[in-house]
Amino acid sequence: MYLNLSHNHFHDKFPISLANLTRLLSLDLSENHFHGPIPSHILGNFNSMFKLDLSKNALIGVIPSSLFTMPSLKYLVLDDNLLTGPLCIKNISSSPLALLSLNGNKLSGQIPTSISKFANLRALLLQSNNLTGGFKFSVFPGLNVLNLFNNSLTGTLPKCFAGSLSQLNLGYNNFNGNIPEMCTDDCNLAVLSLGHNQLRGKFPQSLSKCKELRILDVQDNRMVDTFPFSLQALPKLAVLSLKQNKLYGPIWDPRKFWGFMNMRIFDISDNGFSGNLPSKGYVCGILSGLITGVIVGHKIISKKLNCSYMNSSNKKMFDPLYSVLTAKAASVAMKFSQEFLH
Repeated sequence: MYLNLSHNHFHDKFPISLANLTRLLSLDLSENHFHGPIPSHILGNFNSMFKLDLSKNALIGVIPSSLFTMPSLKYLVLDDNLLTGPLCIKNISSSPLALLSLNGNKLSGQIPTSISKFANLRALLLQSNNLTGGFKFSVFPGLNVLNLFNNSLTGTLPKCFAGSLSQLNLGYNNFNGNIPEMCTDDCNLAVLSLGHNQLRGKFPQSLSKCKELRILDVQDNRMVDTFPFSLQALPKLAVLSLKQNKLYGPIWDPRKFWGFMNMRIFDISDNGFSGNLPSKGYVCGILSGLITGVIVGHKIISKKLNCSYMNSSNKKMFDPLYSVLTAKAASVAMKFSQEFLH
């Protein structure tokens, strides 16, 4: 039995009467106005349920630990509620849980390592909470998607990232240290977002092994390095944000440069890059795909570039017939890119 009441205007506490539907396989109450705590005493009735989605309501209180012991539950989505307190996950035996999504709540405390006991977990989404402390990456070797964006997590990143990861978002935290190498030559990363942390050092050469990488965001860190020409080896790279670091040196070298074939957004603003640019063809060389936005020195130049180049001394980067947006638009470029690339 599948029950879907999502995208309505139901306004009540969690409906206790659902406990009578013991054959429920999937329950979706998302995007309503349900409020109050999640009643732990009825969860034992749902032994066959494989999917539970209570996202975008007004549920409060601590997440019942009994949710994590439901014997058939594979997908648990509690995003965008008012859930609080630390995560209490214990007495896990053979849970089939593959997706745990708790984005946009008020969870606090540290991320318990007991989550790693979910042997089938492939996606862990904890974005926009109040989580603190470190994160033991080494105990989650099988994750495909990890999203810890916008918390208060600290500590260093691991020496290398697991090859199983396809999406990793650690932005807006307080991680420090170097960007890790890739653990294996078999890198599956499509999204690597490390912006707004305290990372330093150089770009790892092993990033060039990630042939599926489409988005690389390391903006607002403390990276000290020259322009990473090795990233040109990534055939699908579409968004590159290096802004607000301590990068230096030329971004053009005819011996090292052959272009980014599918670039959509290229942001290197607020660094220490220097040197000359070639008299023409530079931007078409960097961005030979269909341009969405180029951000160089507090300017975004967008759409339908004709590849004509004008002297940088007068700060005119492209033919004035085409749009030049304000520097404020740079802050939304990365958000736009994630929607644009879906």
